Amino acid sequence: MNGDQKSDVYAQKKQDFVQHFSQIVRVLTEDEMGHPETGDAIACLKEVLECNAVGGKYHRGLTVLAAFPELMEPRKQDADGLQRTLTVGCCVELLQAFFLVTDDIMDPSLTRGGQIC
Repeated sequence: MNGDQKSDVYAQKKQDFVQHFSQIVRVLTEDEMGHPETGDAIACLKEVLECNAVGGKYHRGLTVLAAFPELMEPRKQDADGLQRTLTVGCCVELLQAFFLVTDDIMDPSLTRGGQIC
């Protein structure tokens, strides 16, 4: 595989990862958005997820995805296994976002990446 092919594979994996992450945000937020008791909290959760976890480089989550074929038995490398791996990668990205927000709170940071926290 040459460099261009590797770039194309990486770009496709990143696109798959971003789509899966967006799906997770939807699953976590859309059902309760209109609920009178939890709607405001769910709207805040969606905003926090989209502001702090979406749009990064996704290196940690993509590393989980890259490890999948190396660590999983070939007979278990199916669509279900891939979906589970994508979900674990998204969880790793959410954990990293939590660490960054926590660091911003401890450091009284006003911005992250040029954006107001």
